[in-house]
Amino acid sequence: VRLVNIMDETKQTHSANGGRAMNPIPPPMAGITEHDSANGNSVSEFASWLVAGESHKVFDYLRVLNGRGADTAAFITNLASELDLVYRNRIDAHATVPSEQIKKAVESWGNKKLEDVISVLVGSVDESYHSNYMPIKLAMAKIMKMGA
Repeated sequence: VRLVNIMDETKQTHSANGGRAMNPIPPPMAGITEHDSANGNSVSEFASWLVAGESHKVFDYLRVLNGRGADTAAFITNLASELDLVYRNRIDAHATVPSEQIKKAVESWGNKKLEDVISVLVGSVDESYHSNYMPIKLAMAKIMKMGA
């Protein structure tokens, strides 16, 4: 629900600007909480957008997070950690069980694809750049290019 509100804000901004991308500056962290990322709700929805190749939703969400001053690197690290739980659970039935939401979101990805995506995500937060936002956007583009 919270992600839908964020996406609605982004759509309204795009509509008000003749469809051109605009970097809105919404109230700090309105609608996004650490609890969402910690319990996997926003992470699983974001993962489902990656799986579906919905790049506009992926990039709009990252833009909104960045515009609100949220730690995008922490969000991506949490995403990589959740995907790692799925991967490890697939190869070892005794591993920690991931949330059903994240498992369902990436069920169409095979283990190799999951491993490749995790690698790209982890590489995007290695702090080689002054800001993590640029390498995270590059990582999303790489993942989108990977296809199904």
